[in-house]
Amino acid sequence: EYYNNNVKEIDLIVKDILDGYDFIALTERMDESLVVFMHLLGLDLYDILYIKARSSGTFSNGVKDRQCVYLIPSFLTPTMSEFFHSEEWKNSNAVDIRLYQAVYTSLDNTILKIDKFQRTLQEFQTLQQTAAKFCENKVRSICDEGGTPIPKVNRTCIIWGEGCDFDCLAEFQRIHT
Repeated sequence: EYYNNNVKEIDLIVKDILDGYDFIALTERMDESLVVFMHLLGLDLYDILYIKARSSGTFSNGVKDRQCVYLIPSFLTPTMSEFFHSEEWKNSNAVDIRLYQAVYTSLDNTILKIDKFQRTLQEFQTLQQTAAKFCENKVRSICDEGGTPIPKVNRTCIIWGEGCDFDCLAEFQRIHT
C-alpha cells in the first residue's frame, strides 16, 4: 500500500507494530539479536546455540514429505538493483523500510545498554563455531547434500526439517559444562 510519503502516518504504523512486541530480531544480525535476547530473558550461551540446517545452495523439502528442492542462492541483477533503488520501490515499501530502520536502531540502542556485550558476542560466536564442528555429520535434516530425501528413521529433526540440531546441541552442552 502506498502512503504517499506521509511520514507521520508511516511512523504511527511503525509505532503500533513496535508496541505490539517486546523484542524483534534481525536475521541479518542474528548473532547480535540472539545475544540481546539471551540477556533480556536471563538465558545462557548454550540456550541460544543453533546449527544452520538449510541455507541457499542446499536442499530442503519444506513441510511434510515433498520432494527435495534446491534453494537457489540469492542474486541481484542490475535491473533488480535499479528497481530496489527506485522511488516506486521505496514508496511501496515505506512502512517496511521504516520498521526495519526502527528495529535496527532499537537493537543498536539495546546493545549499548548491555555491559560487555561485544565480549559476550565473541564468546557466543566462538562457542557457536565449536558446536558447529562438534555437530558436523551428526545433524541430519530432511534432504542430504545431493537432494535425496533422508528416511524419517535416520533424521535428527523434531518435526519436518525443524529442530534437527536439538539432540546434538544437548550432547554438546552436557560435554562442555
